Amino acid sequence: MKIGIIGLGLIGGSLARGFVKAGQEVLAWDASEEVMQQGALLKAYDQVLTHDNASTVDMLVVALTPQATVQAWAEWAPYLKEGAVLLDVAGTKRYVVEEALRLRRQYPHLEWVCTHPMAGREYSGIKHSQTTLFEKSTLLLVPIGTPIAVLAQVKETFSLLGFGRVIPTTAEEHDRIIAFTSQLAHVISNAYILSDTAPEQRGYSAGSFRDMTRVARINGKMWSELFVENKDNLAGEIDELIANLTAMRDAIAAGDRAKIEALLEEGNRRKEEADRQNRQKE
Repeated sequence: MKIGIIGLGLIGGSLARGFVKAGQEVLAWDASEEVMQQGALLKAYDQVLTHDNASTVDMLVVALTPQATVQAWAEWAPYLKEGAVLLDVAGTKRYVVEEALRLRRQYPHLEWVCTHPMAGREYSGIKHSQTTLFEKSTLLLVPIGTPIAVLAQVKETFSLLGFGRVIPTTAEEHDRIIAFTSQLAHVISNAYILSDTAPEQRGYSAGSFRDMTRVARINGKMWSELFVENKDNLAGEIDELIANLTAMRDAIAAGDRAKIEALLEEGNRRKEEADRQNRQKE
């Protein structure tokens, strides 16, 4: 199979390198010549993807932000062959699904599938890409009237990268849950490290500090777009977090140990329940 990859960042670069390692032919393109050179050194692709050879790819994966993804789809769709599959790996789904449906009406000979690999690192760029990034990870899949045979092809192709499971979902459900599991974590980490005490942490910090601040390393341009694309869901999660923090703050200020203990025990119970549900689904 010939796979086109547009965008050789952490995710796109890891996809490209993983597919090459799995024996697939990869054609890649990135707007940065420096990134393309790094990709060549890392053996992330076999050929440079161009408008001239785009008609040879069976699958085109766009690994960019939502708005840039839609722009890339519109640019490259006219050059693809009948039956080619276009995918995204963006962190929000309602906008890209809406645009994919619009483009499908314009290009009925092409197929669209929206995906979100649940994998990543606190570092960005192809230099931090890994061929093993997706091993045992979950691939979220948003079909949009996609034929079953095409979905099966996508699942089979991505299984070459080591994904542990594939979960079908809707754009609405994806964005609602991802606001909590991913976006809110970045908001919290960023707000936490903004404390005036942060510069004084050296020698006083251990695992808790590292865990809380890991995802504060962030691509502000990309994540600000994702936050705004999902502002209704994310703002709701932040409101709930503020309410929970206020309850804890008030209990601490009042010296109410019984209330503090009850809140901590409830959090511990929720964590154990979440872990138990995850184990049952594996």
